[in-house]
Amino acid sequence: MKRVGFTPGLVAAAAVAVLWAGPVQAQESQGTTSQNAFSPSVSVMGSLGSNPERVPGESTRTEFFAATVELPFRTSSPRWAFAATYRPNYQYYREDDTLTSFDHAGSFSLRGALSPRTRLTIEGDAYVSNELRGIDAADVVLPRTRQMRGGLDAALVQQLSARDTLAFRGGYDRQAFPDGQLIDSDSMNASLGYGRALSPFVTATLSGRAQLARFDSGRQSRSTSVSAGGRFRIGRYTDLGVSGGLLWIQQDLGQGWQVVEQPGFTAAASLAHGIDRVALRIRAERDMGTTSGLGQATLRDRIAGSIGWGTNRWNLLGLAGFARNSTLDATNSPTPAVKTLTACGRGAVRVNRVLAVVGTLLYAHQLGELINSQPATDTFRVSLGIRIQANGRSMSAAGNQFRFDSIARDARATC
Repeated sequence: MKRVGFTPGLVAAAAVAVLWAGPVQAQESQGTTSQNAFSPSVSVMGSLGSNPERVPGESTRTEFFAATVELPFRTSSPRWAFAATYRPNYQYYREDDTLTSFDHAGSFSLRGALSPRTRLTIEGDAYVSNELRGIDAADVVLPRTRQMRGGLDAALVQQLSARDTLAFRGGYDRQAFPDGQLIDSDSMNASLGYGRALSPFVTATLSGRAQLARFDSGRQSRSTSVSAGGRFRIGRYTDLGVSGGLLWIQQDLGQGWQVVEQPGFTAAASLAHGIDRVALRIRAERDMGTTSGLGQATLRDRIAGSIGWGTNRWNLLGLAGFARNSTLDATNSPTPAVKTLTACGRGAVRVNRVLAVVGTLLYAHQLGELINSQPATDTFRVSLGIRIQANGRSMSAAGNQFRFDSIARDARATC
């Protein structure tokens, strides 16, 4: 593995740049008010972890140091809001420098109104990493290897009338392993949903969804589902959603399409509660999944949640996820059954306008077996350090939501 050079001057230069950056003020443009904000930060942390190479059955303890630069930018107008973040991260392992790595991560979101009745949302993210650091609740615990991953999601919501809404959603995800140790894959999905408000507190929903996954090994899988349900306002700040229906899954192992789950059932439930200082999100779902890097489709059950609490001085955020990937073809599958439990937490306390003390905690436990001869794997990491941040960005819990499609993306950005 090629080692990336690093000197303390990198951190010092980045810290100077952060402290030098001044606040970006609101601007007047063509009679409308645009709010722009750039809040760069530098974090330096020391960490103690176990099983750095993700070796099943081993829990070797290791120490490492990390330096992270975050460059978040946000701009908004009365109709549109755009946010983007770039986050390079350097990890130095003192006892084994072959584990030392330089990772990159970035994300963006665009939200706005095409017309008074049409709303558009586009989100994307990508990362390059030497390890599956934030273990995905939908995947398995794998050995360290260079990986690249990117995703793009879009949603177009049309208000047909005061009571009727039509929503189209689509997404694309690509995962590649430059070292060639695991199987590259890409997946696409599209869905169409309809909602009708029966009262201010109840909305009936109907949706259909299709998904296609392709693997560089020549295999591919696809699924189709239809479901019906409802959304319920159960409190001033609390919403509940439930749905259920039928799921069809087909798989092509190089000999043509074969039905492997027809019909099964799909189900989903979500709970959202959010006020100024507290945010809670819980979601459970059954659908078609893929085991990361193994080129195999699965029947996936998962539940994930986040809870956040924040004030101008304190910020606490926790993420947790559980997933069970069941094989669709026991004869050809390298994964008879995999269960993964992930928990991640972050805490920060502001010392003054630019300085904060931060800490993170990550735990992942693979309950099942990657292959029959390998035992379960545990991964644990605790980190403590400081963050220097320009512009004194407020730490609140209102934005502590997560993308359920991949809790790993949020664990990576958070912990």
